[in-house]
Amino acid sequence: MGKLTNNEFSKSFISRMQSLQPHSIYMEISKSEILKCWQKEIPYLYKDKKRVKKDNRFIRANADGSEDIVELIDPEHNLYAHDIKFKKIKTSRPQGEGELFNLINK
Repeated sequence: MGKLTNNEFSKSFISRMQSLQPHSIYMEISKSEILKCWQKEIPYLYKDKKRVKKDNRFIRANADGSEDIVELIDPEHNLYAHDIKFKKIKTSRPQGEGELFNLINK
């Protein structure tokens, strides 16, 4: 996971998160932008090498503080970002105990 900052990213950050385009976050992550997503009930997707090994799997950090391991479903057949779908593999952290949630609330 990248370093958390209070830097603002682009104004399209929330729209990118709504489109659920996965990306690796080995970079600085804006706490305020993630909180804005969670206020709109938009989960944040990230990679974590200790919990996610496959390229098509991600950690979905939910607004309630829980985290799930999700898998990208058939990316070659998705024409548009809003067509991208994930299936839940398992719950990784229960409500209020997600790693990203705890980092932000320190």
